[in-house]
Amino acid sequence: MKLNGYDKFYYTLHKYVLTCIGLWPYQSRMSKRFFFITYGISSCSLIIALIAGLSEKWSTDPVIILENMLGIIFLTSSTAESSILYMHESKIIEFYDKIKTDWKKLTNKKEIEILQMHTRKGQFVSTAYILYGIPAFAIFGFVTFLPPILDPPSRVEYSHIFPYYFYCMIINEDFRYYQIVLHCMVSFSYASVSYLAVNCTFAKCVNHVCGIYAIICYRLQNAIEPTVVRGPFNKLKNSKLIRFNLIDVIAKHREVIHGVDMIEQIFSTGFLVIEIAGFSGIALVIADILYNQKNAYQLFRIMVVTAIFLVYIFYINWMGEQIIQVSDDVRLTAYFIDWFTLSIEAQEIIHMIVWRSCKTNKLTAGSFVALSLENFLSMLKTSWSVATVLLSAHRSQKNAHFTGYGITNSFTNSSST
Repeated sequence: MKLNGYDKFYYTLHKYVLTCIGLWPYQSRMSKRFFFITYGISSCSLIIALIAGLSEKWSTDPVIILENMLGIIFLTSSTAESSILYMHESKIIEFYDKIKTDWKKLTNKKEIEILQMHTRKGQFVSTAYILYGIPAFAIFGFVTFLPPILDPPSRVEYSHIFPYYFYCMIINEDFRYYQIVLHCMVSFSYASVSYLAVNCTFAKCVNHVCGIYAIICYRLQNAIEPTVVRGPFNKLKNSKLIRFNLIDVIAKHREVIHGVDMIEQIFSTGFLVIEIAGFSGIALVIADILYNQKNAYQLFRIMVVTAIFLVYIFYINWMGEQIIQVSDDVRLTAYFIDWFTLSIEAQEIIHMIVWRSCKTNKLTAGSFVALSLENFLSMLKTSWSVATVLLSAHRSQKNAHFTGYGITNSFTNSSST
């Protein structure tokens, strides 16, 4: 299945990323199940190993706790989001068929150019994210696991520190470190590809809808162009043709609203998981950054992952903002055309378009939070507050521990005297 308007490189890249985890809707059933089950086993097994290892070897070192919790959140959210997308396969195919149908219906050269422009916009952003995300995760993995390879004596101690790994899942103690590294690299690579796959699918759907909204605005602006001959009192003639054009705009507007509802049904639940995980992840990495302000090595490792988290959360909220803006553009375009030169019947149709577009279309995360830049900034602000609270709580606990230790020692010394 070849999607119209997509260049060969992007189409191949998009298809490959989705196929790797069994989310390409047009791959064979056996291939889909094999890749998705492989991905699920690798991710779930590491989640279990990290959770059990963290509970088994709980440490007072906040860096270890934060980074293990961050890994658990990252893997859990990617697995949940991919599973939700996997269950919506039929709806994704339906939306892809809608994209194909919309392209076939277009005959106006200008409208084709408008849709192509929005399509290429989505291609560029998604490709840029993929080309940044894969090397960024690779750098984080090498920086994390390469030092013990270069310094074998520290390998035993290092493998017991990060990540915490359930002891009962170790196959051979002599190869403990290599098992942990291999398991983590495979699972985190799959999770990374999962995020990229969802991002590509979401970007393609949203940018197509934005392109259709732009076409609606174009048709509204040109609804009266074919009939520029004016009659008495500067009224436009051929009102029947104008009404026909405006009714066509209403039908197209109804279709694009349905398209937004389809995107909401496909991605809403998954993005609720991502928003919760993103909020928690950003709070944890900010706390980690604040705790390691003087440690350049730790800062470099965490900053790479922080950038990925921030870009991803920003991207899905920015896409939601695009839907809000283009849906509002329809209302503004309908209001500012020369409606006063139209017949009463045409003015009533314009009024209907304005009234319908007053309710802004938006994408949400689980019908609770609207995806928008305002929501992104609110998440950053709240995450920063949570991070400072976590750091303050740790410092208070640490001070209390040392104070208690000092009191105990004083009491012991006085007793012995």
